[in-house]
Amino acid sequence: MRQYDFSSLKILIVDDDRFFLSILTHILHGFGVREITVATSVLGAIDRCSVNEFDVAFVDCRMPLNDGFDFINYIRRDEQCVRPCLPIIMVSAYAKRDVVKSAIETGADSFLVKPIRACDVHKRLVALIEHPYSFVRIADAYSKPETRHAAVEPEPQDEQPDAMGTVTILV
Repeated sequence: MRQYDFSSLKILIVDDDRFFLSILTHILHGFGVREITVATSVLGAIDRCSVNEFDVAFVDCRMPLNDGFDFINYIRRDEQCVRPCLPIIMVSAYAKRDVVKSAIETGADSFLVKPIRACDVHKRLVALIEHPYSFVRIADAYSKPETRHAAVEPEPQDEQPDAMGTVTILV
């Protein structure tokens, strides 16, 4: 397995839950990330994006007032956005297939289900490094990846063995 130096990454975390912010910040610090900016609202995140160039954003799906989809729409569509190709990892406790699909179609690069695990955060960061998306500019100023995952599969939420010992993964 390749080793990565995450120390130079500039990461934005957008979430209204201070407990989650603390957990993700500690995980990222454990990976060596030194520069982490936190926003507890989408408007705060947009302000921070206007003065900073981030390498990755972790964005909560559902928040009061504006949600993660609003943030993605700003990043991907607003002509004043300084980095419309910012890699975005949508984070949510709502792991239904339609939520994950909507996040990817809106412009999220990846999806992470709460409660998060350090190994899953690491996998997402490595995937963004090893397989970055190519972006295209479309007439209505919407920047989106040229390619998307062929099938969006949420992480399994539960495993239940049947009478034969076979495990069925419920999603």
